[in-house]
Amino acid sequence: MRTFYDLLYPESREREVYAELIGEIFRQDVSSDIIRDLIEQLIEQHYAAQMMYKLTQVVDGSSSGKLLQIQSDLDEYSSKLRNPPQKANALIPFSASLEDLIAADMNVDGPEWFLPKLNEIIGRLKRGTLGTIFAFVDSGKTSFGLRSCVHFATQLSPAETIVYAGNEEASSRLSLRMAQAMLGKTKREINDDTESCNRRLSTLGFSKILLYDSITHTRQLEVLLSSIRPRILFIDQGTKVRGDTGGTSLSEVGEAQYIFNWYRERAKLYETSIICLAQAVGEAENRKYLKLSDIYGSRVSIQGELDYAIGIGRTLDDAGLLRHRFINIPKNKLKDGLSGRFVTEFINERCDFKEI
Repeated sequence: MRTFYDLLYPESREREVYAELIGEIFRQDVSSDIIRDLIEQLIEQHYAAQMMYKLTQVVDGSSSGKLLQIQSDLDEYSSKLRNPPQKANALIPFSASLEDLIAADMNVDGPEWFLPKLNEIIGRLKRGTLGTIFAFVDSGKTSFGLRSCVHFATQLSPAETIVYAGNEEASSRLSLRMAQAMLGKTKREINDDTESCNRRLSTLGFSKILLYDSITHTRQLEVLLSSIRPRILFIDQGTKVRGDTGGTSLSEVGEAQYIFNWYRERAKLYETSIICLAQAVGEAENRKYLKLSDIYGSRVSIQGELDYAIGIGRTLDDAGLLRHRFINIPKNKLKDGLSGRFVTEFINERCDFKEI
């Protein structure tokens, strides 16, 4: 749209105003079926022209190797559609067996969490869901995520993978902590027998975890989702990821709202389980059981996008409880809103948590 405007009005002095108007269009909530169909038709025309240009080069012999790019264009086009048109929905009515309905409601499909209490409260990790693990700085949030990640990996089929998208800690450090969590060993214990540890990691499915560093934008996540199709996607510091917002900058609050809506849509589109690790606000520093309002950026509807939330709290007032981590599930759509609290011991040197 901007290119078209520049070509049509090359001498215009209103470029910035027009760019802002275009950006505003893409920030609107499109609730009208007619407008949605028109926008999706425009998107389809854009990608059809893009693919036609590549195919023309192949046919006239001026280029080759374009067919694989066409598949990428199709995947990118599909990711742009918020929902199928209403007419298409009407042609395919929902149908499921009673057994499938009961299984879905009881949440019996998917890998289990490493803590029995989480399975009791949240249930198994279902496809198409979005959850968050949040805590104040240095409370064990990343360790909790890594411990969950490696436990899920031990249960996946040979064709399934987990993508861990890091954007803060170095990949080498994260990978070593994953190995500690999967083996239940300290760094010294691993160093004393690396050959045996490597063999055990191989049998446990360590290779099913694909770790990527410096993931800071939704474009990178889109590539990982569309090309790998992971069963589970972990996003470290999920509130720090940035997205395409029509070329204009949003406020910190607006950015967080956009990002979590994007996560939820992609979880459904790619039928994956997305788990975001997020910081808690400063007021949560010395709080045992964290609330939804303790999630950084919670002034917006982050909570509304989540299927579940796991808060990790701690207290600094009692020396005897410094290794204790107080787990709270303040949001849970997966088991009729069931909430719960329990206490764990954080074993930092083994990157592990044990219920007390």
